[in-house]
Amino acid sequence: MLIEEKNMAQNKLTNNDYILSKIVDYFEFSSEQLEADKMIKWKDSKSYLEELKFLLLLRLNAGAKKYQKEVPIFDSELNGRDNLQECIEEIADASVYATAEKIRLLDYKDNKVIQILIKRLLTNLSYSYLLANELRKEMKKINKNGGSENGYK
Repeated sequence: MLIEEKNMAQNKLTNNDYILSKIVDYFEFSSEQLEADKMIKWKDSKSYLEELKFLLLLRLNAGAKKYQKEVPIFDSELNGRDNLQECIEEIADASVYATAEKIRLLDYKDNKVIQILIKRLLTNLSYSYLLANELRKEMKKINKNGGSENGYK
């Protein structure tokens, strides 16, 4: 059993609970960075976090109901699923919607704040896509050298 699996078992966390706790950790770190950059106000980030947790709970519960199990997070649970590939596909979807919004916001080209925010959103989605693919490349190297059996192609 991996260290993370032991920690989850000791704390009686489900996969989805653990995923949610990690997302909150990353969200809080990101909020601090954006607040330091004067891109958001701390009080706004707190309300965004509550909205995100609500949305995530809805999506995690809907997925658990649809697939009759929670999101797999350990190799032993994957059964042919590829979380990284699903992530890459979701980033691509988000890029489509964010770009459509960028085009719609061309009417607000004189509003510097709107233009900066949408440009940063699209840039960060691009970073996410690039980093996810770099991660896939590194996982392929590990798999070639006798790594896990999760089937990175």
